[in-house]
Amino acid sequence: FTRKGGEESQLSNESRKILPTIASLLGIDIETIEKGLTTKKIKVGFEIITKGLTAMEACTSRDAVAKTIYSRVFDWLVERINQSISYETPSHQSYVHSRFIGVVDIFGFEIFATNSLEQLCINFANEKLQQLFSRFVFEMEQKEYEAEAIPWTFVDYPNNDACVALFESRPIGLFSLLDEQCVIPRGNDTQLAAKYYEGFATHSHFSSTKLQKGKTQFTIAHYAGDVVYTAIGFCDKNKDSVHIEALELLATSSHSFLQNLFTAGDARRSTAVSLKLRSFDDRSPPRRSAGMSSVVMKFKTELTALLELLNATVPHFIRCIKPNDELNPFTFDEIRVVEQLRCSGVLEAVKISRAGYPIRMLHESFQQLYRCIFPQFKSLPSLVAAMLKIDEIANLSGPVPLQVGLTKVFMVQAAYQHLNRCKIHIQSRAVRTVQRYTRGFLAKQQYIAYRKAVIIIQAFVRMLQCRNALYKRKRQANAALCIQTQWRMHQAYSVYQTRVHSIRLIQRIYRGFCGRTSAAKLRRQIQAEAIIQRALQRQKSEEESARLKRQASLQREKEIKAAAMYPQSSMDSGMTHKMAPLLPSLSSARPIVETPIVFEEFSSSESEGEDDFKDTTSTASTQETKSIDSEYEINWECGMLGLYFESDEMSGLPIVRRVHETLSTCADIFDVSPGDILLSVGGKRVHNNDIRHILRLLQEIDKPVALRFQRTQNSESNREPSLMCDEYEVLWRDNVPLGLGFKPDKKKEMPSVSKCRGNPMIPGMFNVRLGDYLTAINEISTHKVEFSRVIKLLEDGPRPVVLRFLRADLDDALDSTRQSELSVRESSIRFSRMSTMSLNPKRDDSLYNITWKEEDGPLGLVVKQALSSYYPEVTKVKPEGAIKRQPNKVQVGDLLISINNNNISKMGFRNAMHLLQIGPKPVLLTFQKQGRGSQAGIPASI
Repeated sequence: FTRKGGEESQLSNESRKILPTIASLLGIDIETIEKGLTTKKIKVGFEIITKGLTAMEACTSRDAVAKTIYSRVFDWLVERINQSISYETPSHQSYVHSRFIGVVDIFGFEIFATNSLEQLCINFANEKLQQLFSRFVFEMEQKEYEAEAIPWTFVDYPNNDACVALFESRPIGLFSLLDEQCVIPRGNDTQLAAKYYEGFATHSHFSSTKLQKGKTQFTIAHYAGDVVYTAIGFCDKNKDSVHIEALELLATSSHSFLQNLFTAGDARRSTAVSLKLRSFDDRSPPRRSAGMSSVVMKFKTELTALLELLNATVPHFIRCIKPNDELNPFTFDEIRVVEQLRCSGVLEAVKISRAGYPIRMLHESFQQLYRCIFPQFKSLPSLVAAMLKIDEIANLSGPVPLQVGLTKVFMVQAAYQHLNRCKIHIQSRAVRTVQRYTRGFLAKQQYIAYRKAVIIIQAFVRMLQCRNALYKRKRQANAALCIQTQWRMHQAYSVYQTRVHSIRLIQRIYRGFCGRTSAAKLRRQIQAEAIIQRALQRQKSEEESARLKRQASLQREKEIKAAAMYPQSSMDSGMTHKMAPLLPSLSSARPIVETPIVFEEFSSSESEGEDDFKDTTSTASTQETKSIDSEYEINWECGMLGLYFESDEMSGLPIVRRVHETLSTCADIFDVSPGDILLSVGGKRVHNNDIRHILRLLQEIDKPVALRFQRTQNSESNREPSLMCDEYEVLWRDNVPLGLGFKPDKKKEMPSVSKCRGNPMIPGMFNVRLGDYLTAINEISTHKVEFSRVIKLLEDGPRPVVLRFLRADLDDALDSTRQSELSVRESSIRFSRMSTMSLNPKRDDSLYNITWKEEDGPLGLVVKQALSSYYPEVTKVKPEGAIKRQPNKVQVGDLLISINNNNISKMGFRNAMHLLQIGPKPVLLTFQKQGRGSQAGIPASI
């Protein structure tokens, strides 16, 4: 309910959604339900005024209606059950003399974390029933002693009369004070708690600490234990007040069932009591007090009627104890069982029983058990008299330890225990005597049997000794003949082995001579091919450098002419133009660019910002680019994406400016080209001019995620790889020392690596070696740039930054020993060095990728460096780690080609294994399917 102007209320929007369902179930109009719950009628003189209810009063009205429905349905169900079992309520006159069998399922004792009026009433009912049970047990004990003619002194037994009086006393009682607060105009729970603290401060079963008083709490010592009650809500729950209109609307239901339950005259009955005990006399009119009828008053009235009925019958008590709450067999929870015994009053019954003679036995059972103590006494009285003279029993205090009744013998617990000790002592002594004689008899019988067996064994052993002597002489003769035969064979075999060894030695020397001749020829051929390849690359690089120089010269001439034509704009443009990205180079040579050197930020899934760098060439080409009807999608599983984005000036969408294949762990990175436009991330379309949001989204979105791109005419022309086989890149981030030292190289006119202590956690650092050349910083060439300026850019430049390196020598990774074993007949990928673009599985069906994540643990492979290959070969596949997560991919004999798109033949076997063992995860591994034959090499388990 929500507030509707002033003090009135109305249904909330959420409640109106389910109101049609409630109206359908009750068979009442929606308007009638809302009006009946939010208004009430007041009679003023001869006028009836309709008053709106507040939101709190409407909630109370709603709860009252729900309780009323539950109570009426409960009454109807009980009546139908009584009718089904043909139970007829006796008339009031013959009620006392009627015979019937009734079953009462009494309340269970409740102790919750927060105990309110409901628990107080239920625990009061348990106290009353426990009082009845204690008196019943005491009377049964008394009747049994009288029936057995045992002298009995009436003693006090444990009872809970004081606790019951705490509830029922008037005018100072828990219930009477509660009714008093409900009658006075401004009675509340705080005043009620204060009355309790003041009236029961000295009561033995009532207590409250300072902390409890601050929370309006109090403690009552029940027979089952102390229970803490919270007085908040007592007054509201005790008031049986609900306006009649909220109940009369149920009589207007279109369902006959509800019409029969709620008649117009019967709707005025209050049914706010949720804790209800039914009596058997349903025809008797309900007893109402002259004043206001409260919940506890009705509860006491019905509980009193039930106790009167139980006192008029012969009760039989059944206590059900669960051994455990899990319903498991052969499981006994001692703590839970003791709690049930305490709450059900069994322990109180045991205390009553222990007040007299708890041990009782029939005459025959007593004589059978304890006659062994005094076997000379045949009669029971004489036997008991002799036992009473035992010092331990005679010195017991209290009543007579043993008494003989008409059919039973009564004993106290101490006498019973002492008699059992005496019996066990006598029986143990007799048992030892019987055991002694029995062991002697068994030992004699065993000795006779052993003696017969020894004689038989001796005869058999003598027979075996004679037989073995005969067999020994026969074996010696056969052994001599066998030795002679073997010696002759050994002499002949030695001559044969000498000849075979000589033949194999001659063959091995001849094959070695032929192999060395072929290896020398192949080595000379490979060296010649490498020299020719370097010469071709150098020639192409020089041609490209000359072409770029011509372009730069033409560009400078255009700028000079433009400055001459528009001098004012040249003076106003004081901004430093950023250098355009360079095209991929085929060698270490870089063109000379005389523009200032600046940094661009590397944008990937782990970057938090974007770069404002937009060169004039890229801008002009972007404006002329028209989107073509070519969309594609890549799956980014984990790790670093390896793309650099900018905002397209034409469309406003993120556009790919650079692709860093060797820094990416995305398997589909080869599908992306510079100039492609990012359309969606994880199925969500990206917005224009929102590059920072897109970069943040790429960083925070859960992986794997699908990225959708669109190719443009500009991107179709940039499909070539940005790196050659001798180049690699390193991503240097914030707050991570680079760990590299540089020195100027006068020959190459660019910095070279002089110290290599790089952090292995920096992506791409595992490729760096001494002597490699630093060729570019964020696509800015370092060729012919002052060394001090390069160092200053590295120290003061922005982060992250992409550093491009050129390997010092292409042939450093070749092992001369491995070259000698190469075979001319094989020309597969084992003996070729692949470029970065040739590692794309979509261009070569023999290649495939797997990812190795940190949570995978081990990789699950054993690889080795074969002597006839540049690449590690898989020799064993283990069902664990990343291989278990991606089964049926890697097979024995496959080759490990690259790590994060870095060719292993360039980094070397040791660096590759070092990266896999201690390098950062995740990593992207590329394999090639090969034959299943293995070569000799050094295995490495990953």
